[in-house]
Amino acid sequence: MKRALSMLFACYLSMIAIVAKADPGEQSCSASMNAEITIEDGVITLDDGDGGQLIIDQHAHLLVDGKQVPLNSEQEAAVNAYADGIRETVPRIVDIAVRGVQVGLTAVTEVFRGFTGAEENPKLDQAIAAIGEKVKASVRQENGNYYLNAKGLDDADRYTEEVETVLEEVISEAVTGMFTADDSAEEKSFLTRMQEFGDRMEKMESEIERKVEVASAGLEEEAEQLCGQLQALERTQDRLHEVVPQSRRFVLITAG
Repeated sequence: MKRALSMLFACYLSMIAIVAKADPGEQSCSASMNAEITIEDGVITLDDGDGGQLIIDQHAHLLVDGKQVPLNSEQEAAVNAYADGIRETVPRIVDIAVRGVQVGLTAVTEVFRGFTGAEENPKLDQAIAAIGEKVKASVRQENGNYYLNAKGLDDADRYTEEVETVLEEVISEAVTGMFTADDSAEEKSFLTRMQEFGDRMEKMESEIERKVEVASAGLEEEAEQLCGQLQALERTQDRLHEVVPQSRRFVLITAG
């Protein structure tokens, strides 16, 4: 059961992993997003986590800690290239992460409702809603604006542990109900009920595998394609750091 749960949550956490820290063993590259970034009305704001802020506006003006940095033509070109890379890449990252979360949470809800035979389970519904809110606090998109806090996404494994705890409680309650529901004279033997329970668990695991495979295929391909964009973004970042010294302490991405 644990293996099946891990597979299911990998469906959406792997979409988030490409944002925060892609696995070089499974991806064609590795990438780490290291900062908090907002794109609002075309204005890029990068926070370093220590109170420092880098802003690039719609006209490629560069501000560091509230002060505009004078730029020559070479520096302007570097700022433009970096800003274009961010505006192209960050929306894709956010989109993949948001859709991955939706896929994973929907799948786990459907499968466990089928297992328990109930349309609603307050504990499960509450846990899933809480996870959705936690992820949204770190990555979201609204009206063409985007927000990404990669450091917040580093806690994704903790989200999995929290839901697994609730799921185990739901399963335990469901099993108890299965073994106490029938009080008739024709009550099934303990061994028969155990066999039926085992069959049901096997069916549930197969259903999880099927849902994960179908739902995650397209997203995984998109996440892999994103690796190339992340590497390109790092190159524009390196160029910016090279020609604009004031930008060097703002490291948005480290790719390999």
